[in-house]
Amino acid sequence: MRRIFKIFFFFFLIVIGLSFFVAFRPVQIGGGAYYYVVSSGSMTPALGVGDWIVCTKTSYSDIDVGDIIAFKHPSEPAQIIVHRVIEKNESYLATKGDACEGKDNFKLPPQNVVGVFSGFKIPYLGTILYMSNHSLIGLVVIYYIPIGLIVAYQVRLLYKNIKGRKAKNPIAS
Repeated sequence: MRRIFKIFFFFFLIVIGLSFFVAFRPVQIGGGAYYYVVSSGSMTPALGVGDWIVCTKTSYSDIDVGDIIAFKHPSEPAQIIVHRVIEKNESYLATKGDACEGKDNFKLPPQNVVGVFSGFKIPYLGTILYMSNHSLIGLVVIYYIPIGLIVAYQVRLLYKNIKGRKAKNPIAS
């Protein structure tokens, strides 16, 4: 019965993982989701520094005042900003960070909009991902220690299994 439960639980985790993947599959493989890490406090309290967020592709006509959008900065296209829409007309958007006093000092053309915040975020995951990719300590803590623990546990189980087989069948050794 315990083995059946483990098998069921394993397949349950696969189904959950696949459903998240289908719902939030990245644009690179034909989906409609972009993933970003919030790097500043300009959207506090709606979004915190280090939050991992999902934005979805959308048309310009579907964007409304009050939506949180991800967009390419007009003068620095490599920089992605996540702010709230405060004004919209046919030719541009005006945006503002929730924690900022004034609106952004540029008019955002429609072609610079990357996506609309879907409402799905995981707090602090972005900080963890950043640490794991940009520092040796983060790499060790996030990857190497857990992998080492899993390997050590598996080696221990294998050793117990081999030792148990030898005890049951002393002729084979």
